Amino acid sequence: MKKAVGFSDGFINRGIMIRKLEVKGRILEYEVTRKKVKNINMRIGAESVIKVSASNRATIEMIEKALIKNADYIFKAQEKIKRAKEKEPAPLSYKDGEIIRIFGNDYQLKILYGNNKVISDNGCVLIYAKEPENKELLEKLCNKYLRTLVAENINNWCREIFPKFEKYNIAYPEMGFRKMKARWGSCHSNKGKVFFNTELVHKSEAFCRYVIVHELSHFVHPDHSTAFYRLVEEIMPDYKLKSAEQISK
Repeated sequence: MKKAVGFSDGFINRGIMIRKLEVKGRILEYEVTRKKVKNINMRIGAESVIKVSASNRATIEMIEKALIKNADYIFKAQEKIKRAKEKEPAPLSYKDGEIIRIFGNDYQLKILYGNNKVISDNGCVLIYAKEPENKELLEKLCNKYLRTLVAENINNWCREIFPKFEKYNIAYPEMGFRKMKARWGSCHSNKGKVFFNTELVHKSEAFCRYVIVHELSHFVHPDHSTAFYRLVEEIMPDYKLKSAEQISK
């Protein structure tokens, strides 16, 4: 039997309602955002909180029924997130020998004296700096290098993938890159623009390609309807496997 505990009936944070639900002896914390969508959509967010988007017509009872129905999947996803966090490299302090993850592969960091630049070579990321003890400088150089990498690779993969969308008569999008807290990508179909999270540089190529397909599909279906996911599956039949990296790595 389900039991709601410690919830707020009011809307907070720009229409986001935060509630808690007890299912099978465990507490599910979820946030409800009211949107113009046909279905009750959910994803696992930061700290294992379930992000639910639903229309104003969807009652809390309907939303919680959907959560209970998908409880086993949610529990598994939360466990994967927990294990993934345990495996994540510690934040860089920019010392020799540290590990930095680039497109799913681990590289060893090497700090060297020289003109300010960063290169990859033989499993290592080499940071040359005129002040090799200056952490702020090293971080700035490394971040600039990573932003360049993610832009180059996402652009290349997008050019490879886009021909699969040509039959839908959409224009090749303008792309931008920025750090995002809650999304891997953001499509502005009315402006012909797609923004990608620069943190994708730490994910695998397979996952990055899934994000590209996901965002390009929004030019055909702006929502997360059944038709949207049908298109994603048409373009990338194994998208569920590739998208799972969000909660497994």
